[in-house]
Amino acid sequence: AGPTDPRARVTSTLTVPLPLQVFGVAPHMHIRGYSMTAELLSSTDTATCMMNVPRWNFGWQSAFWFNTPVRTSSSSRLRFTCTWDNTAANQPTIDGVRVPPHELRWGESTDAEMCLLMVYAAL
Repeated sequence: AGPTDPRARVTSTLTVPLPLQVFGVAPHMHIRGYSMTAELLSSTDTATCMMNVPRWNFGWQSAFWFNTPVRTSSSSRLRFTCTWDNTAANQPTIDGVRVPPHELRWGESTDAEMCLLMVYAAL
């Protein structure tokens, strides 16, 4: 995502290889994260929302535990979407100076970005 793409979005889909019980999910993005969703897609493409964080907060990174485990089948797919806010107004301030928008890349530093979803599951 570059400075001319202030609302970059990526969607990833993973085929579930065998039936699972999903007990919860934990999203992870950095400071320019804006929103994240996770859905379970059935073999008929029916989507069930597992998690929706419409306004990401970097300081609030915790797991979402389900009241009832979600059962998957071997034909299920897990889809998650991350959106970033790379606008000038959403840049961090370092030593009293706001950093200009720049191309976002994958990285472990807080100034880089991630789109991770941990899935807590068992057979």
